[in-house]
Amino acid sequence: MGAFALASESGPLREIASRAYAELAIWSLESGDREGGARLAQKALSIAGPASAGNALVAKFLASSPAGSSEWAARAEQQFPGPAQSAIKNFALAYALLLNQQFQPAMLLLRQMWEAGSPTTDEGLPVLLAWCELQTGRVKDAAPLLASNPIPSSSGLTPYTGFYIPRLLYLRGLLAEKEGRAADARAYYDKFLALSGPDPLQWGEEKKVRQ
Repeated sequence: MGAFALASESGPLREIASRAYAELAIWSLESGDREGGARLAQKALSIAGPASAGNALVAKFLASSPAGSSEWAARAEQQFPGPAQSAIKNFALAYALLLNQQFQPAMLLLRQMWEAGSPTTDEGLPVLLAWCELQTGRVKDAAPLLASNPIPSSSGLTPYTGFYIPRLLYLRGLLAEKEGRAADARAYYDKFLALSGPDPLQWGEEKKVRQ
């Protein structure tokens, strides 16, 4: 992806290169590399066009320095002002709160987006909401959200797919563990580990299944 973006950033595929840089930025943030994510997000923004500016702006926002939930909300209002940008503002804020493991405010915002049917939400929203529910002790609320596999959009995967795949399997394991189904939990954890690769994840609780 990086090689493609570098080779295409000054040619006719410039806007696609911007999308690639934005996706690389988000992957870097997910792996805990905020500095690298910020650098890639700035690169994405510097060559963005009308179709790629949205992801570049969100990536730049997500790469901001760590802060409390109220500060993140203030930043979102500043970067995405006005009613016309309320959907992308809530989207960016929700992912920023998740990246910073601020699950309670993230849960409230994701639930609001879920109930409103926000146009920016994707098929992974139930998984993200269940993640927050489990992290805040709402096991019964999380269970129905994890019952089905999300169906990817016909337009393909997005830069944010990595937030819920393969996390879905980890969360099903965590749910089974909390419900006292040890064998089911271990089976889901094993599937999660098989798909998540050898590198430790940056999500706290998920590291425990590697021990």
